[in-house]
Amino acid sequence: MASLNRNQGASPSAGVPAGWETSRAGDAELSNFDLRDALADMTVRETSFSEFLAALRQNGQRPA
Repeated sequence: MASLNRNQGASPSAGVPAGWETSRAGDAELSNFDLRDALADMTVRETSFSEFLAALRQNGQRPA
């Protein structure tokens, strides 16, 4: 069985913070986000698959 060689002597960079307080960029921007307001402003309607594909293509997406 082959062993994994990791840089055991290498120390983590002191300039790069780690942990939950720096988990995602932009978390501070989302602190004022209200999901209920976002959901209240949302409209859901039934659509055909061809209309769905057309909307994807219009927004620059290429379905697989």
